[in-house]
Amino acid sequence: MESNTQVIEKEYPEVEFKVNLSLSELISASKNLSLEDREFFLENLLAALSTKYLASIQEARQDYKEGRTMSHEEVFKQKEYKRTTAKR
Repeated sequence: MESNTQVIEKEYPEVEFKVNLSLSELISASKNLSLEDREFFLENLLAALSTKYLASIQEARQDYKEGRTMSHEEVFKQKEYKRTTAKR
């Protein structure tokens, strides 16, 4: 099985950086990112630190690729149906 770092490096081969930052410098730098860039950074940081998170992303991508998806409407209709039938 590939490590998180190997998977991320395959997916984003053009991204390479090495930094020596204090926690406060990292927080400050994160605050200066655009919302989109901050979300990208945090998602990739989380993926690098959590094998469960990375596995869930890979599973979701496979589900999507194989058509195992539901629209928001379908999901919320089911929730509404469960809520109404539970009250009876």
